[in-house]
Amino acid sequence: MAMQDRYNVLREKLAATHLPLTIEAQGEPHRVLLSKNLTIRELREEVVNKFVQESGKKSDFMLVVNQKPLALSKRISTLGADTLVRLERVDKTQKVEEQVFLSFDENTRFPIIKLPAIIGRSKQGDTALSINVNDLPDGLTVSRRHAELSRQGETFIIRNIADNPQDKPIFVNEAIVAAADVPKEVEDGTEIRLGKITLTLHITKT
Repeated sequence: MAMQDRYNVLREKLAATHLPLTIEAQGEPHRVLLSKNLTIRELREEVVNKFVQESGKKSDFMLVVNQKPLALSKRISTLGADTLVRLERVDKTQKVEEQVFLSFDENTRFPIIKLPAIIGRSKQGDTALSINVNDLPDGLTVSRRHAELSRQGETFIIRNIADNPQDKPIFVNEAIVAAADVPKEVEDGTEIRLGKITLTLHITKT
């Protein structure tokens, strides 16, 4: 029996309890049959676990129908059969009103114009990184995605987002940050050490 036929047989057999949907993740459509009792939140978790290879939090993503985000608390039974549901990354970027940059030395500065800003090491032209230390001396001691600078309210914070944060700690004024879920507050003049590289944060109110 062809794949198409098997899907249609299952769809008919499970019509009372399951809903046929098309999930688009990472640009690829996937036809699925899902329990009508599933919430949008549970569906998002399943989709992220199955189709997203990179590391990240579930809250970094949302499910969208006709360009409108779905409420996490609702059940998928509120959707129509064969609805196209897209997995999209939440745009959490924040414009920076202050003049903010990280300095390596007097001649090397990394301006920050939006947050969150990812600090790491990768090839030139990698747009996922806000601050690419690849070409600095000892740049290879830094993880590809090592730290994330962001803001909570008026407070700037930094998180360790390395794949193995315990093995790749960062130091904020020599205080260790070795867990992604423990953000550290930073301010003007804070020294941030990743691998063998030390960067200084500069924040000037405009």
